[in-house]
Amino acid sequence: MLQALIGEQHKTVRNAIGQLIGTLVRHEAAKNDLWLADLLANVNQRCSMADPKESVLGALLFSTLADAAPGLFNNQMPESFQLFSFVLMSAQSYGNMATPTVANMMEGITALIPLVGGHTAAEQTLANVVPLMLSALQTFARIGAESEFSSGFDILDAMVEHAPKLLSPHIKSVVHFCLETLASKQLDDSIRVQVVSFVGCIVCVKKKLIVKHKLLKPTLVVVVEMICTESESESDEADALDNYFSGAGNSPGASATQALELMSVHISSEKLLHTLVPIIDPALLSGDPLYRRGGYMCLALISEGCSQAIKRNNLETMLSIIIKRGVVDKDPGVRSVAFFALGQFSEYMQPQISAFAIQILPVLLDFLHSLVLEKALDQSEGPCYMTYDRMFYALEVYCENLEDKIVPYLPVLMER
Repeated sequence: MLQALIGEQHKTVRNAIGQLIGTLVRHEAAKNDLWLADLLANVNQRCSMADPKESVLGALLFSTLADAAPGLFNNQMPESFQLFSFVLMSAQSYGNMATPTVANMMEGITALIPLVGGHTAAEQTLANVVPLMLSALQTFARIGAESEFSSGFDILDAMVEHAPKLLSPHIKSVVHFCLETLASKQLDDSIRVQVVSFVGCIVCVKKKLIVKHKLLKPTLVVVVEMICTESESESDEADALDNYFSGAGNSPGASATQALELMSVHISSEKLLHTLVPIIDPALLSGDPLYRRGGYMCLALISEGCSQAIKRNNLETMLSIIIKRGVVDKDPGVRSVAFFALGQFSEYMQPQISAFAIQILPVLLDFLHSLVLEKALDQSEGPCYMTYDRMFYALEVYCENLEDKIVPYLPVLMER
């Protein structure tokens, strides 16, 4: 079977043979037969060869075995990670980090990272090659190798989940690499989606180091920019806005909203607000409706995680911006997001926000009145519909928490 793998020229057939070998190994690993040791020795030998045809076959087999039976490598962790280091350094010396051998080795090592804990030598080797990994990923991204980048980037996801301490010495390099990747709008969306999701995780896991190395501000600048430049280019604009609100869309902007919301929960509220507010203020005043919309979305996203700090220091100011500028903006998309932000504030800023009923309810009731006059409920799609939908959301949530304080407004509310 190994001969078939070595001799096969078609990638899909080769992968199928590799998967079959991996399945056999997974079932036979417990027997500790000598052929398993010979197999691993064969893999190591081929991965180390200068001939790229041989090394890529060895790396393919390594990746397949590690994915199918990672426990097989438990007694060879130092050697496996040294092999990984050797492959990366060899690729660097040849001036080409984006080789199939590198891609397969990164994929295989990703499968072993959950088991690396306690293997001190392997951990140290992995920590040492982080710069080389970043160089390989950068090259994959630059040449548009989306599949190789995605599978290779999984190694950073695995490290932040299973071995975050190994990233600590390189936190600045890792974050700067991610931010440079996110700022490159010419890259495929799938790459930027994967990277911004990782950024949200690493900022939460390594928040002290992020703050210490002054990485929070540049990170927020890039994330906010992604939120503010999310376009509505999808064929169904209503669906596009729904994805924007929920963060469910598979786009860089939608993924950035998830990252910011995650950061607002895990980063100190005071630190986040101190850094974020000066970044979103220009967006709220921008002449570009996409930036204004993004600014109000940021307010909505941090409403839960930063609620206590906002209630102490920023509630009146932020509410004033939302109800005096946002919900009356000339752009329906901006109005829609502003009403969404008002609804989020109404949900998470209790009970303090109830004291602002005299400012909030007239705005909501006036908009409801104009809606009735224009008979706009007949519209079934588009940004105007989304505005009405979010207005009703804000009205419902706010009135729900007013309890007896809503009584003075009931006649007008029922009339309209």
